[in-house]
Amino acid sequence: MVPEQGHCIPEGTIDYGRHWILSRDPMAFPDPEVFNPQRWLDSEGCLKDNIKFIVYGFGRRVCPGMHLANQSLYIAIAFLLWSFRIAQRPDSPIDTRLQ
Repeated sequence: MVPEQGHCIPEGTIDYGRHWILSRDPMAFPDPEVFNPQRWLDSEGCLKDNIKFIVYGFGRRVCPGMHLANQSLYIAIAFLLWSFRIAQRPDSPIDTRLQ
């Protein structure tokens, strides 16, 4: 048994991280059920540098390719924005409410 912050976890136990709960932590993600892209920006309009990327895992089991994946995603989105004109149709507004 390995003590972990006062808890004993038997050896060989399979422990699953609960991403749904972690992504709704009100301290890290205020109003998690509200669509608010500005939550990722600081007061100057730059991307916050303390963002939690729990989708890549956490602790010792974090994905070693996390930085490569983030940069590849950034490049792919930049190419999409460069090559397409993305606009909202006036006759069909985008619904930003959560379903």
